[in-house]
Amino acid sequence: MLPNTLPQALDPLDFARLTRASLVTTGGRFMTARHMDTAGAKFGLPGRVLYFRGRLGALGDVHATVATAVLGIFPAVVVESIWQQTSSVPAAAAAAAYASACHEWGREHLSGLSQPEAVSGPAERIVDAAEASALPLTALLAEALDVPEAVLADPGGGPERLRRTAWPPEAIDHLLRRAAAVPDLAARWHRAEAATDRALARYAMVLSATERGELARQLRMAERASAAGASVTGTAA
Repeated sequence: MLPNTLPQALDPLDFARLTRASLVTTGGRFMTARHMDTAGAKFGLPGRVLYFRGRLGALGDVHATVATAVLGIFPAVVVESIWQQTSSVPAAAAAAAYASACHEWGREHLSGLSQPEAVSGPAERIVDAAEASALPLTALLAEALDVPEAVLADPGGGPERLRRTAWPPEAIDHLLRRAAAVPDLAARWHRAEAATDRALARYAMVLSATERGELARQLRMAERASAAGASVTGTAA
């Protein structure tokens, strides 16, 4: 349970723990918004298809097996089908359309934030300090977990999350049986989560304690704005 108020200054690990939900929630909302449908229309793609092509477009024209491995959470048959149906869409164009949907969503939902530079500036410094590697996947591998097992162990995931990401019932049943055979599944998931927190904390050290506290407050404001579907101003709790 996150506290209602945030300290003025945060150490790196507290910053990572307290901003995880805001980063995941706010960062993902545009992906299912109408802006994705609008951006995909020029290619004749619904937003849910642009999500795949646009998100993976940053890697260039990759094979469906690479896309499946990078996304992790979707069954291979879904990704392969989308790749076959959209092979004529250039990766760079799809990535640009995906980015434009994010930009338009941000203008609509976050333009009222009183200090947008208080998010963008410090966030870019953390990104610049980070390694360009698959640290979340590395954390799972260190615990001998794959992505579907992690989804099933996640208190906010479970079988319903797999259903939402197009896993068929028979595959979910198989994954549930496999996950049930994993010793200490929940404990492994928590250790992997803690490892990703430590990774973010390491990179957040480029900010001062007060900068981390301010960024955490601004991220919480952004989460509230995106949830409300309207801009908000003022000071976050």
